[in-house]
Amino acid sequence: PAQTTAKIFSIIDGFKPRADLSLNDFWDGGIAQPKGTYSPVKFSGIHDKLTKELLDVYLEEIYKLEDTTNKANEVIIIYAHKEFEIDQEYLNKQLHKTAKTELKVKLVSLDNLLGEKRDALFTSDNADIKISKQGNKYKVEIKMFFSPYLKNKIDDYNAKKTKKGTLEQDLSKAVKISSNGLELIESVQFDTTLGKIWKSNPELEDKAGIKEKIKGTYTLDTDKFKMKIRNIAGDEIIIASKARRAEETT
Repeated sequence: PAQTTAKIFSIIDGFKPRADLSLNDFWDGGIAQPKGTYSPVKFSGIHDKLTKELLDVYLEEIYKLEDTTNKANEVIIIYAHKEFEIDQEYLNKQLHKTAKTELKVKLVSLDNLLGEKRDALFTSDNADIKISKQGNKYKVEIKMFFSPYLKNKIDDYNAKKTKKGTLEQDLSKAVKISSNGLELIESVQFDTTLGKIWKSNPELEDKAGIKEKIKGTYTLDTDKFKMKIRNIAGDEIIIASKARRAEETT
């Protein structure tokens, strides 16, 4: 989580660490603004949920800002997960109720802040492939497929769907990933020509149906191939077989 958090800050435009802005340890840093001003940033964390109680703690720190600096023009609270009732309107009401600061405080979702850059936080998909010889043919089996990006998306979906109702009802709404993860794959292709330009073998192409997973097991005439796996979000990885990699290094 610490490495992921550091990476989040590294891809936020204009972000500076707290030491550069003379902010105390409570703050994660700030986003540079025109004329030497900045927006102090507090991130509730990758896994932690922003609750009303936690927000009250944050507000107490925000109230102290005007006594320590005149360069903060607004404050940004970033969250990955939050209680359903917390939104900008709720935050504004709390600020108005206490009337302890004139600073504007913005509540920002991590997804909205990073936009397309969010993909950079996640490692690439990976697959466990088993190749076994059967007579003069080769059996290629996808034993396991995992996508960190899709796992995170599913976790976000489950967090929203399971926030209300009884425990049994909540669990029934959750999306679960199977042990082999094949339902995360949209299509599989093989290139057995092994030229410089990818050329899919149409006889080996496999695509998931509306309610059907890919087959996950394929029979090839060779153990020298490249395999392209496309996940349901459209991201692709290409895996070269061990025999093919050995051939490329000789």
